Amino acid sequence: VPPPGSPAPPTAIPPALLAGGVVAVPPNSVASSRVGWAAVRTLAIGVWALLLLIGALSEIPLAQATMAASQKDVAGAEAQFDLALALRPWDADTDSVAAQTFAQLADGGVASAARPAVRYARAALRWTPQSVSARMALIVGLQVGGDSDRALAEATSLAQRLPGDPDVLLRLANAQWESGQRSPAEAPLLQVTTMIPPDPRPWVALEAAARIGAKAAAADPAAGAVTPPP
Repeated sequence: VPPPGSPAPPTAIPPALLAGGVVAVPPNSVASSRVGWAAVRTLAIGVWALLLLIGALSEIPLAQATMAASQKDVAGAEAQFDLALALRPWDADTDSVAAQTFAQLADGGVASAARPAVRYARAALRWTPQSVSARMALIVGLQVGGDSDRALAEATSLAQRLPGDPDVLLRLANAQWESGQRSPAEAPLLQVTTMIPPDPRPWVALEAAARIGAKAAAADPAAGAVTPPP
């Protein structure tokens, strides 16, 4: 080991130079790195702002779709929902909202709403296969659209998955009734009458079924009447 103050041996110079070369960073490289990160940050902020703007703009056609639906303008509502989906195709909720909107119209007597209800419901179910609201909208659309067998199959499957849901059971009874299975339709209705809190809807349906059955029996005794509620 050389005494303090003596010159460094020649063999120590190359490692020192190498270490200095590794640690030292040219000023131009530092500046370039900072400029690069600044550009990335600016781009990210720009993309984020653009997505926020698109999301805000998509609220306009959604509001117009809701207004058109309230006026039973099926074509206008469908066009606005499609525009909203074009602005934010990643949003699964838009398909579900559209499906429920048209299902409500179809269930209220607007038969032309059945087709878009089915279309949007199927699109929503591709995003969220377990969605109950989208499945219910699909059932309504199929029923009103005349595909009672498919509607019954969907309602039966949903009732098996959710046997304690009164809305699902009522929809199952409705699908059974529409498909001609009037006696089996009583079972889910009676099941709902036992649930808490009490729900008047199954009683209304049972009474209506009893009246229809009584009229059918009067016209054709062989048809028989639906058992009235106890």
